[in-house]
Amino acid sequence: MYSDLPHIHLPKLVSWLMLAFVLCRNVPVLFQKVSRFLAAIFVLSASSDLFSLSSSSKTLRENHSASYFHQASLGTHLSCQFFTNISGISNVQHLTNNEEALNATFLQELLSFPSCVHAWILVSRLNSKSQPIVMLLTVDSVLEGDSDDVTSSGSVSVSEGKVGKHWCCPWGSTVVDREAPEFRMILEESYLSSSIEEEEDTKENRALWWTCRKKLDDRLCKLLKQICYKKGCYIGKAGCSEENKCSASPNESKGYKKPSELAFQLIQEAVNELEGIDSVNGEPIILVLDFEVQMLPWENIPILRNQEAYRTPSVWSIFATLEENYHQDQVASNTMKPGRLSHALCQEASFLLIDPLDAFYLLNPGGDLGTTQIESEKWFRGQNLEGKAGCAPPAEELAEALKSHNLFIYIGHGSGVNYIPMHQIQSPENCAATLLMGCSSGSLTLNGCYVPHGPALSYLLAGSPVTIGNLWEVTDKDINRFAKAMLYGWQEERSSASQGCAQ
Repeated sequence: MYSDLPHIHLPKLVSWLMLAFVLCRNVPVLFQKVSRFLAAIFVLSASSDLFSLSSSSKTLRENHSASYFHQASLGTHLSCQFFTNISGISNVQHLTNNEEALNATFLQELLSFPSCVHAWILVSRLNSKSQPIVMLLTVDSVLEGDSDDVTSSGSVSVSEGKVGKHWCCPWGSTVVDREAPEFRMILEESYLSSSIEEEEDTKENRALWWTCRKKLDDRLCKLLKQICYKKGCYIGKAGCSEENKCSASPNESKGYKKPSELAFQLIQEAVNELEGIDSVNGEPIILVLDFEVQMLPWENIPILRNQEAYRTPSVWSIFATLEENYHQDQVASNTMKPGRLSHALCQEASFLLIDPLDAFYLLNPGGDLGTTQIESEKWFRGQNLEGKAGCAPPAEELAEALKSHNLFIYIGHGSGVNYIPMHQIQSPENCAATLLMGCSSGSLTLNGCYVPHGPALSYLLAGSPVTIGNLWEVTDKDINRFAKAMLYGWQEERSSASQGCAQ
């Protein structure tokens, strides 16, 4: 038996991981870890001779493999729910006791090696019209905000004294807390300063409150810029950070430093081109985010802010949506063809149209948002929409509304699960698109390695084509303005489309 790390050949390790990939595909936590490991190995093999699997390996093929295993590692808990009839596993040979012990020894020695890098981020891009792109980047800690921002008199004065208010973080602890602790601090301070109801409503207190909110907004904008393209952050300079030099010699690092530096240079050039552009013409971007980083507002980083972007729990959920839409199109036209999923992927994407006037609204069911109800109910009634305001209808009525309408609009506290539980959300065969205008309505609760959960996932699993929600706490006035702008925009787009069809 080998006793040290240098004697372990990479191709042998890959063969074991491939075997584990097949064996553990029904164990999401283990499947995710094996997939990540394989993706990292293949991306390193494609970018450096130091980690090459064989002399005949092709970079393009390894990029395909890295992209495949990376995408397989995302949303593993939900993939089995989107595709329940996973094919059976072939009979494979079991690892011998010696191989198991060897693998354990390898991992133990690997973890004992010193490293200046605290975390890595694996990024891959899939496009039907081009080859996959895969990059493994270092994650250097995003420094906490300026001390002036954190300890400013405005921030402290607004939230101090509110002993009864306590913010419950929905994700426990993840890599974001270690590498970008400022984000968690911003959300907590935003929650503590989200209202001035406990303060005397004076001109001075209002000015102080707005000063605090403006500073929080500035800190968040600064953090998102750092995450996007600042040196030493999430998409930062590859290699060792300037503060923590690696102990590896120049000869040891020479094999992988140059490709990484070149990749960083290409990213910087692309960012520089996009910075001055108001909008980017192109197809929508679908983000498949690891649950460790899904709480960050990736859609709002500078290079995506003016781009049409969505997020989905896994690549398999995209396939499931394409197949469902293709199936419905074929049933409607009575031209069902064999092949189903494979044939659907070859066709131009066709998605269901959402009619904002075929909507059911649930407005202020708790009865304590009087101003919100007055402003929104007037518009809903003007559009002849069906719904309830100021009261909570039975859950069965809401479940029926999800099946019989194009759009379900909730405006109230939270996500509305107090009025329609998540198990009833997932029961309808057809589910409307959902607009959840409440605090943290789009947030997912993450407890360690357990399956994340939240209303947004429940609606998607029930067949909802899209769910719109908030990642954190918001004020009722902000909700009113945002909901109005979105609904008015939908109405104008619908009117324009109708006029175009008439012409």
